[in-house]
Amino acid sequence: MKKVFHVGRFSFRAHVRERLARFWDLVEQGRWEPATFEAFERYIRPGCAFADIGAWIGSTALFAAHIASEVHAFEPDPAAFATLTANLDLNPELAPRIRAINAAVADFEGELPMAAPGRQGMSETSSLLAGAGETFTAPALDAAKLFANGLSHVEFVKMDIEGGEYATIPAMKQFLEDRKPVVLLSLHPRNLGIGLAEAERTSLVEHKTTAVLDAFRGYGRVQTVTSREILPAPAVERYFEKGEYADAGESLLFLP
Repeated sequence: MKKVFHVGRFSFRAHVRERLARFWDLVEQGRWEPATFEAFERYIRPGCAFADIGAWIGSTALFAAHIASEVHAFEPDPAAFATLTANLDLNPELAPRIRAINAAVADFEGELPMAAPGRQGMSETSSLLAGAGETFTAPALDAAKLFANGLSHVEFVKMDIEGGEYATIPAMKQFLEDRKPVVLLSLHPRNLGIGLAEAERTSLVEHKTTAVLDAFRGYGRVQTVTSREILPAPAVERYFEKGEYADAGESLLFLP
């Protein structure tokens, strides 16, 4: 079934398949991450370049294309990518602004083993869950090279890659220091250290989170983005000011 969705002041069309019906119901009701779309409306500069890393089936890329003049949408899961491209085809007025790339963005170039805990095409595919559920290998693009060259002009990066951010963000550190794009980053500590003893896992999460936060030390502001609202991020600000580590939460908005 094809359907038109109205999100804020924008609209787009998408295929609604049974296994994702609940997700699209939430989108239609304005209950799927409204704060994410609010951040887009506030901080995507009209006519800018936007990178959607972990674009999934296209809702964020399609929304962003109403504002940005170019959207680079990266999605490694082949089933999700097929749905993404099918949804782009339903929006010919937006699709020319969106470049869809069936690849992961990582800290190296090559091939990346990945797994979908349930089945491919859902939103939880991760490079940290190899061996769980349906497995596949995706092309990997080196973030450092990618953002030093063809995407050096990107002004807004949205990244939601189910744990891959712990390697990818540090690899982008030079780009973040030099260009300071707005970054909306989802963190997935639950995917780190699966199978480790609790103390080891806690230490690993702290180490990996610190490496991510250190890549943003030159930024002016940071906010927490919950599913419903944009709030201050005192724990992260305290870390930047005093070096006191605290839980960073699950979604952060870094502003230059």
